[in-house]
Amino acid sequence: MSSTKGYYSIIQYCPDPSRLEAVNIGVALFCPELRFLRAQFGRRKTRVHQLFGRQDWEFVTLQQSAIEARLAREQEGFEKLEDFEAYVSRRANSLTLTSPRPVKVENPELELKNLLRRLVGSQGDAAQRAARVSKELEDFFRNAGVDLHLRRHVTVHPPSLPKPIRVPFAYQNGRLNLIEPVQFEGQTASTIFNRVSARAVEGQFLSDYKDPEFGSLSLVVVAKFAPEQENERQTAATVFEKHDVPMYTFGTLEPLIEDIRRHSH
Repeated sequence: MSSTKGYYSIIQYCPDPSRLEAVNIGVALFCPELRFLRAQFGRRKTRVHQLFGRQDWEFVTLQQSAIEARLAREQEGFEKLEDFEAYVSRRANSLTLTSPRPVKVENPELELKNLLRRLVGSQGDAAQRAARVSKELEDFFRNAGVDLHLRRHVTVHPPSLPKPIRVPFAYQNGRLNLIEPVQFEGQTASTIFNRVSARAVEGQFLSDYKDPEFGSLSLVVVAKFAPEQENERQTAATVFEKHDVPMYTFGTLEPLIEDIRRHSH
């Protein structure tokens, strides 16, 4: 099937723009050649309440319905990217749309569902996504033949940190390297930055701490980004580097694999 160019925008709930905090709750997809313009929403009520406290969800639902109806009604009037960008720029309430990003589209209905699943997910699936990225890393280690060199399910608790750090994998190379897979797909830039900053500080505390059982420690992050999150990936890499925390992605794991092979016992 031939592909066409499309543009997607993430619909975010942001009740206080000054805080730069938002939750991805939907996606809009525009395909000019196909005159396709539609929005879909995921169920993020729990996540919104967790981040912002109790919200008027009935009002949020009304805003969602208004966006869906508006785009469905006016899709014939959107002829080019500038029309979509103009609509995005006019959104000024608690439901905002990010700047459109390009995407190749074969089936717009299917692509919209895929974007929604990847960028928004469903209510309560954060733990499932974390488990999936951990399983994906486990499979990668197994296929590379280094899984038997790894410790499993390691927990440490430096007294300077408020809670223990638990990681699924670790290996020795003069110090115990705690490998933490982190899922960043479907998260906003501000959320990613906050999570990266917290882990970078944890990594710094770990490197200054000598565990009575494991000795010297180091945090190693394996991050999962979507292809369109290149800016977020670069920012994360810079923050981790400033705190001497190695960061790998699933496309750059070979140096980590080689280090495990060379040093593990």
